[in-house]
Amino acid sequence: MAGILEGMRVIEFAALGGGPLAGLVLGDFGAEVIKIENPKGGDPSRVMFQPKETGIPPGNHSILYEFSNQNKKGITLNLASEKGREIAYKLIGTADAFFSNYFPKNLIKLGFDYETLSKINPKLVYATAPAFGIKGPDKDKQAYDPMAMARSGMLMAISPNDEPGSMIPGAVADLMGGTFLGFSIMAGLLAKQRYGIGQEVNSSLFGPMLWAQYLNISGTLVGQPQMTKVPRNNTWNPLSNSYRCKDGKWMYVIARDWPGLCRVLHLENLADDPKFNDQMPRTQNRKELIGILEKAYAEKTRDEWFAIFKETGIDLICEVVNTVFDLPNDEQIQANQLIKETEHPGLGSVKMLRFPFDFSETPVVMSRKAAPSLGEHTEKILQECGYGTEEIAQFREDKVI
Repeated sequence: MAGILEGMRVIEFAALGGGPLAGLVLGDFGAEVIKIENPKGGDPSRVMFQPKETGIPPGNHSILYEFSNQNKKGITLNLASEKGREIAYKLIGTADAFFSNYFPKNLIKLGFDYETLSKINPKLVYATAPAFGIKGPDKDKQAYDPMAMARSGMLMAISPNDEPGSMIPGAVADLMGGTFLGFSIMAGLLAKQRYGIGQEVNSSLFGPMLWAQYLNISGTLVGQPQMTKVPRNNTWNPLSNSYRCKDGKWMYVIARDWPGLCRVLHLENLADDPKFNDQMPRTQNRKELIGILEKAYAEKTRDEWFAIFKETGIDLICEVVNTVFDLPNDEQIQANQLIKETEHPGLGSVKMLRFPFDFSETPVVMSRKAAPSLGEHTEKILQECGYGTEEIAQFREDKVI
């Protein structure tokens, strides 16, 4: 059976990280996503983080562009020209949704604001995601991933002290923002199907980073203190912590049986020690106890500890602490196909993350098509819009496409 959004047409006018990720979400659910780019270079992410020694043509695709723009069709249009806008309007008239992450003021200037496009297509789901939202004094303020993390409080939340933490690797704000934008568009499409209406949908980079701290922020809003930030070697509960094993690998342990843990670790002399035999004294003497446990866990490899925990039946939960390089070999990731191998025309056989949920009857796309080269589908899309061969040739001559 086809994907949930099969038959839906979505026009993407977005660039860099966050916006295009929304198109990736929609494409994975089966929508036809058409990406509009400027003929002069296209999405700037095409030339960011260029891959080395691959079949991808230089200046055409980068790793960032490739992984954010799969399952899309590409068309180039010079939207500064009247004819370019005319073509875009005609294309948008056939669409179910349009989205962009450009500044609201720039969309108004180009004639791609909601008021304009909703007159062309009254049932259009129109979505935007400027960095800090569509209202307020900073609605047109430029920002990238780390700015959203900074202003949302996330950089302070992840820091173990009173200085901001370092930026989380992997453009988390972009990823969260793009994913939220994609799902908000899906909700808009559902409303369109149920009620026969189009509407404006708005997200941001900033808002999802607040949502990611839901419990911490909600608590402070009702007068609770901020959730405590502590380094691993000073955590409040030494029995719930990460520890390095003899082989250098890390594990996270939550032990709920102090006497049993002492027995397994051959620390029987500490079982009744008043400094450690209850939660309160363990917290008060946590640095000392963490040091003791570090030495004990360092006596065996991680696999040995897991086997011992299983054999003894101690009331304890443990888990591996993976690095990103460990993930492809994780048995649960393999069993649930969370990393999927696919063929790419330039990169060959590559492994990629897929969305972490499944539908029994309307599957999420498991094998993505390569991101489009600049203007790859322009001619075909224009033909579908009713333009003839001579007209398309003239568009090229006039630098409209």
